Amino acid sequence: MPALENAERLSRVIQRIRSLPTLPSVYVKVQEAMRTPEASAAQIAQLIESDQALASKVLRLVNSSYFGLPRKITSLRQAVVLLGFNAVRNALLALSVVHVFGKGSKEDFDRAEFWKHALGTAATARFLASKLHQGSEEEAYAAGILHDIGKIVLDQYLHSQFMACLEFSRMEGLSLFEAERRLLGITHCDVGEYLGEQWGLPPKLIEGIALHHRPRILRSEPKLVAIVCVADTLVRQMAIGHSGNFGPTDFVPQALEELGIGEEEALSLIPILRATFDAQEEMFQLFE
Repeated sequence: MPALENAERLSRVIQRIRSLPTLPSVYVKVQEAMRTPEASAAQIAQLIESDQALASKVLRLVNSSYFGLPRKITSLRQAVVLLGFNAVRNALLALSVVHVFGKGSKEDFDRAEFWKHALGTAATARFLASKLHQGSEEEAYAAGILHDIGKIVLDQYLHSQFMACLEFSRMEGLSLFEAERRLLGITHCDVGEYLGEQWGLPPKLIEGIALHHRPRILRSEPKLVAIVCVADTLVRQMAIGHSGNFGPTDFVPQALEELGIGEEEALSLIPILRATFDAQEEMFQLFE
């Protein structure tokens, strides 16, 4: 589809959305503070603590087995010092996104299952980045959390049309991406990209959202896009949560090639990943 036509279709859809949600102000302030050279662990901790609900959840997430810290962390300042700015920011981002969109479910689209898939993809993307020495683990985690965020927007604001896409995907055995493209003329990737731009997310994360179904379209972050693509496929094959996609669970060859691995090697990671998820059930509970 020509870029101009796609942009026009997206514009029409966006016009039907009353107002796109914004991220909590605490996340925006933390993001802004981290861009300054004067930012300190104490300052970042103080900003997060201004929202006690989020602060409590960040501490619980930091103390989960996912991070595997040797001792219990009792303050956000400790968390920032031990994990670093990026890890804490991305933990806050994950919790903020769930906070913005809620966890309630509508017919045929279980958001608890959606978030479990998103978290599984994030953890898998982080694992791949580490194992394959491909870029930042924390950026991979953040991109994994956000990769399908456009689906939530479509479900929340264009519910009946999105339900039609889900049913079309289920009945025809198509990917949800393809079902959306055929029925709506745009996809959750397009909507997610737009939302990421409105939120002022880093360009590399926006690419992970926009291109994880199209890794053959090369931009500036092909490795990150490929990691999210492969992570998404692995999590779907393991049936960790469900994102509404009833299509095939085949690997995208271009994504594997970009990461320098074969399908057999990718599949060999599944037992390790399953063990990881079993040990991290407490992390999933934070998002239920």
